[in-house]
Amino acid sequence: MSAPHITHIDICKYRVPFPEPIEFALGRITHSATIFLRIHADNGLYGMGEASPDPWITGETQDICFAAARYLAPHLLGKDPTAVTARTAEIDSLLLHNSSTRCAFDLALYDLAAKQAGLPLYAYLGGEKRSFVTDFTLWLDTPERMATAALAYQQARAVVLKMKVGTSREDDVARVQAVRAAVGPEMPLRIDANQGWDEDTAVGVLRELVGCNIEFCEQPVAYRDFEALARVRAQSVIPIMADESLLDQVDAERLAAMGACDLFNIKPGKAGGLHNALAIEAIARQAGISCMVGVFDETRLALSAYAHFICARPNILYADLDSYLVYPDDPISGGVIFDGPHVIVSDTPGHGADVREDVWERLEGTVVGG
Repeated sequence: MSAPHITHIDICKYRVPFPEPIEFALGRITHSATIFLRIHADNGLYGMGEASPDPWITGETQDICFAAARYLAPHLLGKDPTAVTARTAEIDSLLLHNSSTRCAFDLALYDLAAKQAGLPLYAYLGGEKRSFVTDFTLWLDTPERMATAALAYQQARAVVLKMKVGTSREDDVARVQAVRAAVGPEMPLRIDANQGWDEDTAVGVLRELVGCNIEFCEQPVAYRDFEALARVRAQSVIPIMADESLLDQVDAERLAAMGACDLFNIKPGKAGGLHNALAIEAIARQAGISCMVGVFDETRLALSAYAHFICARPNILYADLDSYLVYPDDPISGGVIFDGPHVIVSDTPGHGADVREDVWERLEGTVVGG
């Protein structure tokens, strides 16, 4: 049987306001502005991908992603989409940055290749398990409101919570203590400073929170200050997770060599897709560093692919896949199932997710090729 070839690529914009703005140390988000891709092959199959730009971290906006996708798409026409390694290497060579855009193409290629193989993506990647648990996020707010949100999640069967912090020492300690008092002593809490502290503040806050059963702290200091990250880790009983500091394999190698963190937060959207995320996980595994997979504000489409990735790698111990909760109307059909904190991947070929046709028909977009 001859290899399939890419015939055309659909690129569409999706924009929707959130019911309420969400805040964290880097800024405030009021809406989702993503890109959806369909890569079509001459065998009748297509793969679905998504770019969820984050200007604070990837330097992209929806318009930048759309332009970059239009630039990349013609280079893939006529080529074999199931040769994922070759295609993703080509994409990385053609576009140096723009990690969210590269991720969208990567997810679509993996989806199509797994469909061609007749395998769910987790199996295509060599995995066996089909479920895991995700945390739920408490966005930056007053201690009282964060405590109220924590109770609501606890009543909705949450088993672990992630708290946004990263302002002042006094306010952040008050937030964590209020949430801990609300949910009781047992529920694990994770905190994420999103680079909001300087080194001294980070050390001070983490010392004050030792008795609060904090599972780990994400990115306490500025993303490029690896030395400060390492010094904070050396003075903290609470494990330190690198997030914004970990963009690619070079960062992974350096963080591991420096002993700058205990854990990695791998986000395919900042790594440029699953192929780079897989490489980062391999570096982590060799260095004895466990991982979490996290998100920006992706829909269930990208989350479906990320969930398969989690199921395929035992060294990924933690999941932060709750971004679907900010969408008032789920635009996705099929794909990953969320049952409270429990995440269950599809057993159909590929990652199993698609954009609902009634949503797709309304999207602004373009077709390259065809």
